[in-house]
Amino acid sequence: MKRIALIASAACGYLSSVCFEMDGTSRLSAEKQIWEISQNHPITSCRQQLLRSLIGLATDSVVVDNLYNIWKDKSNKLLNEDDYMSLAYQLALRKPLQYKDILALQRERLTSADRKREFDFISRGCTPDRNEQMNLFRSLLLKENRAVEPWTQKLLALLNSPLREPFSNNYITPGLEVLQEIQQTGDIFFPKGWVSSLLSGHRSKEAKNLVSEFLKKNPEYPIALKNKILQAAFILHNINAVK
Repeated sequence: MKRIALIASAACGYLSSVCFEMDGTSRLSAEKQIWEISQNHPITSCRQQLLRSLIGLATDSVVVDNLYNIWKDKSNKLLNEDDYMSLAYQLALRKPLQYKDILALQRERLTSADRKREFDFISRGCTPDRNEQMNLFRSLLLKENRAVEPWTQKLLALLNSPLREPFSNNYITPGLEVLQEIQQTGDIFFPKGWVSSLLSGHRSKEAKNLVSEFLKKNPEYPIALKNKILQAAFILHNINAVK
């Protein structure tokens, strides 16, 4: 039974990855199918895994509304506090007219002062105002504003949400330019986390070209950091053109 659960979990992961690469009506159809499986799969861990995947995947209006209803009522016991916080961020992005209400309710639910500080730091990335988004990104280029690195990565990922491309392409070059400083001043794992949060939400040809141009302009770039960039950029279409 354990082996079956592991195989099913791997299949769920592949399904979510494939869906993320889709667009148009095929993407919407896949999201609806993942939703149905997340509600009916016989293995509890798979239902949880697919539901967590949908938090970041969902673009179909019906699926988004289903997730909103789960979040509003806190009705799914498979989701923990971290999941509900993440769901609030993603719903705020998808429902910009309601984003303040969504964030206010989620913050009200938090009982820990540390959780509220985390939420206040990260949730700023949900603002639909592009000037505020740009100012937030610029603030992250300064070391003193990256003190809590896991929070920084989550905020950066929100700013680079797939929903915000092509505007978020403005962050790619300056975000790569600060990578060496991040390596020198941050935790050993922070450079990988930074570049992953910077690039993982991008799928456009422009984003691919920006990565390519950066590496071409920096032929002596440290190999370890270059490999981290290439690894994070692998999801971009025709990534071989970057090398």
